[in-house]
Amino acid sequence: MVRIVVSLTVRLRSECILVSIEYASTYKPKELVHRRGVLKYFAVKMREEFMRKLLSTAIVNTSMQK
Repeated sequence: MVRIVVSLTVRLRSECILVSIEYASTYKPKELVHRRGVLKYFAVKMREEFMRKLLSTAIVNTSMQK
């Protein structure tokens, strides 16, 4: 079992948003490198998680300004 964690920190104005995705696989590391599906999975999940965190941060900021 291989576990991969990809983390990305994005700075927007004064906010830092940490996006972290974990992927568990039964592939061996050498096989994993050649799996385009895994890279695509990370790209899609990163975008989804980033947008979710971005929206939640925007909602918090808007409610604090009122």
